[in-house]
Amino acid sequence: MGNAHAEVGALQQAANKGLTEGADAVMKVTGKDIYGYCQKDIVAMAKASGLKSLKVYAKEDKTHIPKIYEWRAGMDKFAERKVQ
Repeated sequence: MGNAHAEVGALQQAANKGLTEGADAVMKVTGKDIYGYCQKDIVAMAKASGLKSLKVYAKEDKTHIPKIYEWRAGMDKFAERKVQ
């Protein structure tokens, strides 16, 4: 976990405490938006931890427009939408 993104680490810690199996999780990301391989890693961890769903609140780096990334069991990647 030493090289993992904070989001993946947070999910791992929750899984280690038995909090993720069949659960709906919500996460807020501050600082930088989540991109490409980090999104894939977060989805992979959500699957591995047994989550039912994951919603991540973030903001675009340049415009600071709020975004929501949503994943549900059975999806291969996040569905992304901007919040106006």
